[in-house]
Amino acid sequence: MKKLNQKGFSLTELLAVAIILGILVTVVTPVISRTLKNNKRSLYNRQLESITESAATWGAEHMNKLPDKGKEVTVTLEELQNGGYADKDLTNPLTSELFDGKLTKVVIRNENGVLKYDVIIE
Repeated sequence: MKKLNQKGFSLTELLAVAIILGILVTVVTPVISRTLKNNKRSLYNRQLESITESAATWGAEHMNKLPDKGKEVTVTLEELQNGGYADKDLTNPLTSELFDGKLTKVVIRNENGVLKYDVIIE
């Protein structure tokens, strides 16, 4: 008898590959999801740091508006943006929307002569 020239893969080989791919997807998907979430959180924190730095620059140029010891001053992101201290297109990576200029504020507190900055998002 003549042997047939067989080309391609057997059903068993194809099933083995499909099972291996399924296992890989099951293992890799949560890792990728967690990495993306961590990256968004990290970018969010950098955006808050950028807003804080903008407020510090604003304060350096408006020393007369900074709070006295034990007091605080609030500056909106909109004020920082209009003054050119912050970018107008700051996007919140957690929501993929722009930070609201009126609802995003920086509270500048003077604690014993040391200025503290807290970003508040309402």
